[in-house]
Amino acid sequence: MVANEKLDTFMKLSGELIVLKNSLRQICTEFDLEGKESKQFDKILESSQALNKITDALQEQIMDVRRVKIGQAFTKLPRMVRQTSKKLNKKVKLEIIGSDLFVDKNISRVLSGSMTHLIRNSVDHGIETPAAREMAGKPKEGNVLVKASQKNEKVTIDIIDDGKGIDRNIIANKAVSKGLISAEKSVSMSDSEVFDLIFFPGFSTAEVVTDVSGRGVGMDVVKSDILLLNGKVTISSEVGKGTHIQIEIPVPKTVMVEKSIIAKAFDVHLAFPQISVAQVISGDSIHLIDFNGSWGFKFKDKTIPLIDLQEIYEDKGTVLDKKEIEAGSVVVTFYKHMFVGVFVNQIKDQLEAVIRPFNKIVGELRVFKERL
Repeated sequence: MVANEKLDTFMKLSGELIVLKNSLRQICTEFDLEGKESKQFDKILESSQALNKITDALQEQIMDVRRVKIGQAFTKLPRMVRQTSKKLNKKVKLEIIGSDLFVDKNISRVLSGSMTHLIRNSVDHGIETPAAREMAGKPKEGNVLVKASQKNEKVTIDIIDDGKGIDRNIIANKAVSKGLISAEKSVSMSDSEVFDLIFFPGFSTAEVVTDVSGRGVGMDVVKSDILLLNGKVTISSEVGKGTHIQIEIPVPKTVMVEKSIIAKAFDVHLAFPQISVAQVISGDSIHLIDFNGSWGFKFKDKTIPLIDLQEIYEDKGTVLDKKEIEAGSVVVTFYKHMFVGVFVNQIKDQLEAVIRPFNKIVGELRVFKERL
């Protein structure tokens, strides 16, 4: 067993190598653009390619050491289900598939807490009592299935029960009564959008607090933890038949590196994580909307703001010229359900960017105070 502190040190060193690799790559690009073909240039190019192979291999080795069986995140579930079902006078069978799947330690750690909460909720609020199940024409024993799998670059956890399901109307009406949405909005929302309201902080349809799973407090924490891993969690359900909760988490190459799109906005270079980019749009293909001196545009039936980076870095009072926008591009990026377009003059490249914590000074920038 390798200590996490040592793994973190190796990962930091790997990050420094990637920064060096990117710098060397940029030097090679500049030489190439100037057409300077020489033996020295060929040697630099060879060194850059060799460094690429070394950093890629190092990252793979580090991530291999960090992998653990996902079953570690499920070890508490069988006992918890037995105790909870006994306390509630219910009969519940838990089935776990895919325990031997290897995942990153961070994924296993986050899932350990999230799964306990989700399965407890399923037993408490989803599975009916034997008498109720019998009246509904179901076997007295309820079933909860946990299935872990990996396809391409995503780890998927499916939690499926054959309980009473979730009534979307109850969720929607509760959200309206709490002032989260309007009555008109509740009618037009899809089932998935309504079920997503369950993850709002403090949201619950339970009228009585139980000592088993409370009143839904913690579902917001589950979603926040999954989002920290760049993952997502969705709920689908059918009244009388059961509920399906699906968690999807991308497989990290390393926790410090993000495949990014490099763009240039005037004199500023930006790195957009690919996982947070919804689309890159040509500036002359968007329909601009003027909001009293600020630009916005339509994207997927929503009106979203168009950000001018000069406003952030130079605190200028002028607005982007329409011709400037048409000559450039717009990178549409998102967080949760919020979208924003960022104007750039040019898309430069794609590379692996090393992720580091923001300095505290970032929080003092006016644009962050106003927008975050």
